[in-house]
Amino acid sequence: MNIQFIIYENKHTNDIFKKVILSENEWDIIAIDHCQKIIFSIESKFFTTSMTESGLANDLKKMIKDNKNSYKNKFEKRIRMVEDNLEEFYTFCESNSEYVIENIMVTSKVIDLNIVSESRRFKIVHFDGLKKFLSNYYN
Repeated sequence: MNIQFIIYENKHTNDIFKKVILSENEWDIIAIDHCQKIIFSIESKFFTTSMTESGLANDLKKMIKDNKNSYKNKFEKRIRMVEDNLEEFYTFCESNSEYVIENIMVTSKVIDLNIVSESRRFKIVHFDGLKKFLSNYYN
């Protein structure tokens, strides 16, 4: 299989959407596979090493708590922003509507949440499992 990625790291919104002003938004990684016509929109989150149960609970709250600052809600906001400006996103990625957009959150800590969920529009993968996830994706 021919896999060739173009990778953009730390791309600010104004690099991607000229008309959208959301300066706090940036993509950690956008990886584009033009052979398979896939765009990976990747958000990476580092969780500190929790030494206590309350530390672990705080990390999980940052992830899934129902407020505008949770990692889940911020990433969902970015997904909506892409959907609302899809043609401009495709233009930035030198792609078109034939491309599948995969939204993935990569975490530094294993989180006991399903990779896929009906309550969110992105997959969650632990960093150590990313290679396996991508290998399975391409098989």
